[in-house]
Amino acid sequence: MNTKYHISQLKKFKNLELSLEKTNQIEPIIVFIDSENKEYIVDGIKRTVILEKLNKKIEKKTFKDLLNLLAFVLDSKEIHESSLWKFFHLLKENNIKEEEIFSSVIKARLKLSIRDIWKALEINFSEKTYNLLTQLNMSIKELITYYQVESEDFDSLLELFLSINANKNNRKDLFNLINELLKIKKISFKDLLKDSSIDSVLSSNLQKNDKMNSLKKSLFNLRNPNMSQEIEQLTALKNKIKTPGLKLDLPVDKESIRSNISFQFKNFKELEKKVNALNKLLSDENLKEVLNQIENR
Repeated sequence: MNTKYHISQLKKFKNLELSLEKTNQIEPIIVFIDSENKEYIVDGIKRTVILEKLNKKIEKKTFKDLLNLLAFVLDSKEIHESSLWKFFHLLKENNIKEEEIFSSVIKARLKLSIRDIWKALEINFSEKTYNLLTQLNMSIKELITYYQVESEDFDSLLELFLSINANKNNRKDLFNLINELLKIKKISFKDLLKDSSIDSVLSSNLQKNDKMNSLKKSLFNLRNPNMSQEIEQLTALKNKIKTPGLKLDLPVDKESIRSNISFQFKNFKELEKKVNALNKLLSDENLKEVLNQIENR
């Protein structure tokens, strides 16, 4: 087994070797065995290297069930965020859903709630925040994304997500726009909500889905104030472009996204027809103007 260690670890490694030589192994090496009977050392790689070097018997505690393994690790060791996420990643790689992890291991076996896990990760939430997170069914991984928001703004952000019934993907899109605006304008989230364009959307009687789309548009316009009028012009030009048999995607309302032209064909004759249509499209003055404006943005 070839194992490399940073120079700062060598002293500790030597001390561990002296200890194992005198007292032998106290705690077993934790090993996971996969469906192909391959062994993976989960905890105790240094001890394994030393014990092999000393030609001593290695005591192992083996697991074939990943959920049992995670339960053992959480129950017997101090929980560090990096270790927790390593196991969550391993579980998900084996197609074990997040809800199965929580229900089977954290809640049922360890008698820990999701709030307890947040506490273990040193995340302190009020009762109000906890209720909002529960209603949104937000995973820990998604939650960590929102750490950039100041703590006093956190509940307001969650309330916004809940008020427009935003799913995970929509929450991500909204947060990216919001976070950029907070940094650019150097304001709090609550101050951002007071902006007239945002307030008018949130106080409207629109359906939740329409309200969410209008909010995205308003946030984008605030984020890119000089592009709003340009977008309207480009959209009008795009609508004039004729694309028979071709799928044309011109991202006039987004930044740093490539334009795409695609088409399908069954035989050479149909391919020839599509190529002729493409040649005709490339001579369209409206297309040239749109692409030039996108390029010179």
